[in-house]
Amino acid sequence: ILIRAYTEEISKDSHSSEYIITVIENGLDFKSTHYDSGEEDKIISFTLTTEALSNLIEYINTNCLNRNINEIKLTAKLGLTIKLDVKLKLDGKITETSIHGMYNDWTIRDSDNTTNLENIEYYKMIMNIVNTVEHNGENFSGF
Repeated sequence: ILIRAYTEEISKDSHSSEYIITVIENGLDFKSTHYDSGEEDKIISFTLTTEALSNLIEYINTNCLNRNINEIKLTAKLGLTIKLDVKLKLDGKITETSIHGMYNDWTIRDSDNTTNLENIEYYKMIMNIVNTVEHNGENFSGF
């Protein structure tokens, strides 16, 4: 499992963050890098319990995150842009996802939909994994 998520705010006080999660067998490595945001970078490595790995795989399968997506949209506007790349190998099946676009386009603030991405829910589910690892370690039971 390889997850690489990059977010960038384009504004007068622009900043960006990058998150990388790698799972090989039951070993998990996590790295977060924050640029111009004041947040501390993190590097975490641990061994997943059998239950935690099972919960992670169940979350991926239940939410159909093991599918191929290639959605590349315009990102050169004011607001929050995302670049998500995911490579999963589960049960011998390899899937790759790339989602790049505007998560929150500030030029259309009066709209109910400020994203230009069709697969924004996929991004949110992957970021749930990222946030769980960053803040709760291997506690995947809350998915």
